[in-house]
Amino acid sequence: MSYNYDELTRLLEDCGTMRTEKFQKRLMRILTSSDFKDAIFRPNRSDTTANQKIANIYKAACKSKVVDEIVDAIDEYGYRNLDRTNACFFITLVNLGVDVINQKSTEVADAKEHADISNRKAEEVIRKMEKYQRTLNDLLKFSRKIVKTDAKTIARESGVPKDFCIVAMYSSPDPEYIDRYKVGFYLNTLLSNLYSVVNLGNLDWDFDDIDWRAFFKGVFGKSNLVEVATMILLEGVKRIDK
Repeated sequence: MSYNYDELTRLLEDCGTMRTEKFQKRLMRILTSSDFKDAIFRPNRSDTTANQKIANIYKAACKSKVVDEIVDAIDEYGYRNLDRTNACFFITLVNLGVDVINQKSTEVADAKEHADISNRKAEEVIRKMEKYQRTLNDLLKFSRKIVKTDAKTIARESGVPKDFCIVAMYSSPDPEYIDRYKVGFYLNTLLSNLYSVVNLGNLDWDFDDIDWRAFFKGVFGKSNLVEVATMILLEGVKRIDK
């Protein structure tokens, strides 16, 4: 049976009209379900409308009022029943939210420059964006807490510093939800983060002692190691020579 994406989108769009306790309970029940995780991260490939419906869910879920409810729900019910797949979903909301803030900030600046908005209205928009940013920061903190224990395990087994293992863990869902066709997408995100960290310099990493097999196995799962290794090889030296 196909997942009812539209029902979830309607629930998210109804945020603010439903009693808070009822909305949060329904939301947490959905977020912790394997059906939801499958539908978002491993959709039915025969469903040609799935990608657009998933995009609609993200668009509705990243709105400030929904993020507020997600953060409040985690505050109320805790994050013990949430996992790295949830954290990956949350991080996507954070990234989308940051894009919204940047776009709004640019629009306000342009409007002020052309005298199309009053100072009072501009300050009101900025205050809302600042509040939105604080909520996104809270969601990011929860995402880090959700994956922290598993990240410490991978750090111990691989020698990769814990802070980067945390980033790696919330950059992709649990291996059981990583469709092999999406390995390249998640790997590219992870490697881009890794290269950015390395390019900053001043690292105290002991690269000679890092067990990269243990690291990538912990992040992507043993069954995906061949795909990971192949894609890294296909990158070529131009991207990784530094």
